[in-house]
Amino acid sequence: MAQGVWTIAEQRDGEIRKITYEIVSEGRRIADALGQEVTVLLLGNNIKEKAAELGHYGADKVMVAEDPRLETYTSDAYVSVISELVKADDPAVLLIGASFQGKDLSARLSGKLGVGMAQDCTAFSIEDGNLVAIRPIYAGKAYAKVTFENSWPQMATARPKVMSINEPDTSKSADVLDAAFS
Repeated sequence: MAQGVWTIAEQRDGEIRKITYEIVSEGRRIADALGQEVTVLLLGNNIKEKAAELGHYGADKVMVAEDPRLETYTSDAYVSVISELVKADDPAVLLIGASFQGKDLSARLSGKLGVGMAQDCTAFSIEDGNLVAIRPIYAGKAYAKVTFENSWPQMATARPKVMSINEPDTSKSADVLDAAFS
């Protein structure tokens, strides 16, 4: 059965982007509601030294996928690696930032995984063990409540600058693991 909340870290030129801290913090809140762990996927090249700080924001584990092909974002390389890891570990929830990069990645990834996705969400909750996402519709004049049932991972993107970032707790750390991918 699907277990765990996964978030995809976003980096540019080896620097973690702010949206990553937002979705890791939101992932922590969702994981606490489910009684599960937060795993962050960090893709890049020579990026492993940045992984530990994600534990300060709520990550239990950080899986680092390092490869020269992943130094800069390309949808083909990122989707290939992430889909392989998701299929191998079967997370319950997968969160991605709704940045320019995240929107491209999430659309392609949901297609590759064959799962539905709620795009550009402004709030999340858990009801009956399932993710519930709130997203604006009709140019923000109304909000839709999107629920997931019997589909894993339950995938959504979070609108930037909407989710609150946890205060960094330097006493907390994450297990940093090398991701196995082909």
